[in-house]
Amino acid sequence: MAILTMFSEVKIGDKKVKIEELVGTLILYPADKVVRFFELIGLTVPRKLRMASLRRELDPYVTSKKIVLQTLSDEVNYRLSWYDHFSESQLVNLVPQFKDADLDRKARETLWVNLLSYLFDKQVPENELMGFIKAAKEHQKGAVLEDFIQYNDKLNSLFFDEQNQIDGLTPEVFRPVLFKSSTLVELREIGKKFGVDVPRRLKKNELVDIIIKELKNQDKYTKELEDKVSGLAVIQLQRFAIEHNIKASIELKKEEIIEYILSNASETKEKYYVPSTPGVYEEIKPSVRVYVDEEPEIQVTPEPEPVIEKVVEVEPEPVIEVKPEPVVEVEPEPMITVLPVDEEVEALKPEPKAVEPVEEPVKVEPKTPESPRPVQKEEQPSALGGAYISKEAFEGIVAELRALRMDLNQYHQAMLDKAYEKAHRPILTPTFMMGYETTLSAKEWDKVEKSEAKQIEEMNTVKSELTSSTTSVIETIKEEDNLANPSVSDKKKGKKKEKKPIGKVRKTLRIVFWSVLLLGIIYLAAAFLRANNVFDFWATYGNTDIYNTIMNPGYEFASHATEWINTTIRFIGNWEAFMNWFNNVF
Repeated sequence: MAILTMFSEVKIGDKKVKIEELVGTLILYPADKVVRFFELIGLTVPRKLRMASLRRELDPYVTSKKIVLQTLSDEVNYRLSWYDHFSESQLVNLVPQFKDADLDRKARETLWVNLLSYLFDKQVPENELMGFIKAAKEHQKGAVLEDFIQYNDKLNSLFFDEQNQIDGLTPEVFRPVLFKSSTLVELREIGKKFGVDVPRRLKKNELVDIIIKELKNQDKYTKELEDKVSGLAVIQLQRFAIEHNIKASIELKKEEIIEYILSNASETKEKYYVPSTPGVYEEIKPSVRVYVDEEPEIQVTPEPEPVIEKVVEVEPEPVIEVKPEPVVEVEPEPMITVLPVDEEVEALKPEPKAVEPVEEPVKVEPKTPESPRPVQKEEQPSALGGAYISKEAFEGIVAELRALRMDLNQYHQAMLDKAYEKAHRPILTPTFMMGYETTLSAKEWDKVEKSEAKQIEEMNTVKSELTSSTTSVIETIKEEDNLANPSVSDKKKGKKKEKKPIGKVRKTLRIVFWSVLLLGIIYLAAAFLRANNVFDFWATYGNTDIYNTIMNPGYEFASHATEWINTTIRFIGNWEAFMNWFNNVF
């Protein structure tokens, strides 16, 4: 396989093209179109290629203590102890944690350099490759980089795992690494990546199976007890498990999520096996962090013993303090008073005589301190409470402290994951048969429904108040504008006014009014038809007695009205006849 770099040149057709220019164009091309191109040519890429590209750009950041401490949290920094065994998803998710645009771009560029090397090695036809590059150049104008995680998620279908591997790791490595250095949310995303929808909770029958299995292990199993357990509700099952010291919960643990992914993913389903011991999650130990920018500290941190030796060496100071005391007592002895006999002798002899008396106490000193020195060395360990610690004991203490820190970090992460799931967990959870189950009782559920209805009513009232207040404010503003600008207000008079929202009472009144009016029109129409002998509906099809009682008032009114209309029409042209009729009527 020809390995290309950013400074390489390749010949495509008759043209020589720089890899740097190609990569700068291709990183801006949308990921879904890249996937479409690889599907057209029928080519997939090993997952190790993307993992190698990510590690190459992440290594300088991970090995820099200054960058790690400034950008990453303590929790992420702790997870980096397993960085050498990270899966592909963990490497992808680690890049945005550094919040460095340069790292983001370099990771894409390195990936495309390796992809181009792979394409040339597989001898993709030049015309197809040229068409792909041409389409990428046309899209380059005004293009922006996609989000890093979304971009890589879309490219997932391009890459494939080796046999019996998932996310670039074997199950034997996947279990301990993901257990120690991943979160529940990240594990669920890895499951979705490989087509496994991890449930948030165990089903009731699965919880029953776990409890029955534990009862058999404790030699407490009976057929009656199994029937009793099968008839319990979910909350009662959890209480039963607590009372019988059985570790069973409806919430999935991290190791259970890992096993669920391995047992259901198509990559590992065929050769999946249930681990015999829980020790499989502790097989890979955290690696020692080596930082490039702080080499002197590397020599000090792995060697705790010299620190203890220095403390022991400093402690003989009281011996030094004891020594000068006899020397000081010897020097002021009367020997110094005897020396100044002559002035010349005083000038010459003080130095040798000062040395001679020192030699005499030195002879005495080794005799006197020889006995206390071993006594002091024997007393020091007891005073320090065992200052001399063996290397094995010290390593054991360090290992216990590290394990304690790991447990604390894991507990902290579990609490965070639990809080996240609780915040995003629906009250109703879907079951296998697309029904819903809930942990609330009937009374509690009624309270929940009532509170929800109350909240909806309050929201509606608030909305109505807001709309009314806003409309009133707008109207006052418009009136002020009209007073300030009369010319503009005159122009706006011609425009149609916006319809105000109609209330429920007004709506009902309108409906009642129009319905009564319609019924009145129908009633009068029927009366007029009967008065003019055009059509009598009820006499033909219904009970005439009831119909007459209802329609007689209308019939009389209609007959009078028709008579009045006829006479009016008849005498409208004859004034004398009309006046005679008028006098007769009134």
